[in-house]
Amino acid sequence: MRRAVSVELARHEGAVPKLVEAVVCAVGYARRHPLFQRLLTWEPQVVLPSLTTGAQPVLRGAIELLDPVVDAGRAAGELPPGVDPAVLAECTARLALSLMVTPSLAVDADDPDALRHFVAQLFDLRCSSHSVPGDGRSPGGRSPIPSPPRSPRKSSAPGPTLATKPVTRKRRSAPS
Repeated sequence: MRRAVSVELARHEGAVPKLVEAVVCAVGYARRHPLFQRLLTWEPQVVLPSLTTGAQPVLRGAIELLDPVVDAGRAAGELPPGVDPAVLAECTARLALSLMVTPSLAVDADDPDALRHFVAQLFDLRCSSHSVPGDGRSPGGRSPIPSPPRSPRKSSAPGPTLATKPVTRKRRSAPS
């Protein structure tokens, strides 16, 4: 996955587009990966600890990968000077991890265009310094992010996923 995200980072210009595409790539990779999906569905106890309570190595790797993107974005004036690269890189990784393992109520994470729009809204840092108070829009009153085409929610992941099939656990009976 790290290699796939690195390739996506190299294909795009600008800090925010790179961060958005890093999330879209990582989430898409994980949601289309048959073994990962099988583990999430049938043996979540195997994989979830390394993505939740034991995610420090994953987060460290993501920070190492994304920190230079944030630094370059600050240097180029694309990001506010007060943005802490490690914090933004970690938040980006946490967003990707969350979308990998937890179904979203707001976006079909299996639709790359919808996911890209969803993530871009979160990363639209221009709104933080140029917005009209209270409405979250740009000074012209319109959102600077175009809406994606509407498509019905569907799952493109092979087989059952955590998002479509709840995991049930058998209860052990007490020894007699």
